[in-house]
Amino acid sequence: MDGLLLLASAISYALKAVALVGPGDLSLPTPCTEWDLNLLLRHLCDSIAALDEAFVTGMLAPVAAVTVRGADPVELLRDRAAELLCHMFTGPRRVIEVAGVPVPNDIVVAAGAAEVSVHGWDVYVACGRGRVVPASVAVPVIRLFPQLIPVRDGLFASPFAVPRCASPGDRLVAYLGRDPSARHRPLDSSRTGYRRVA
Repeated sequence: MDGLLLLASAISYALKAVALVGPGDLSLPTPCTEWDLNLLLRHLCDSIAALDEAFVTGMLAPVAAVTVRGADPVELLRDRAAELLCHMFTGPRRVIEVAGVPVPNDIVVAAGAAEVSVHGWDVYVACGRGRVVPASVAVPVIRLFPQLIPVRDGLFASPFAVPRCASPGDRLVAYLGRDPSARHRPLDSSRTGYRRVA
């Protein structure tokens, strides 16, 4: 799949999850134990803003907390996703610098697809409507894991073991420190065994 279509598919998956967020849901727990749904959505807004800036400027900066705290995170996420999609498909394709190092566009796009899709999965789980990451998104991202995630300390929890027959979507979230079976059961804020992953 073309890199831009991969990221667009990940954004579509995440936006469908966000559409499930209703009034009063922002305090729901998520698979990221240090974040409720409000903080997770704001982090996803900031990640999308960083990707958008990379497409506009050619430089990907570390994700910073730039989301306006009083704004509705659902509406803000939709707006930022629309801006990103616009710049992705209308701007020039370029090599993007990450920490001063030129990185091929497709690697940055795949990293963005991983970030957006796994947090989309987190939103589905938080809303009690677990939905597996589509294979069309998961398979290309999994193939690039050695380049995307050379180091996991401080970024992701240890991978969860999954059976050989696990779907690509389950393998993706398991590799990024999530328990794929969480999409089949409700979360509660007293659960243990998870840690913040981003």
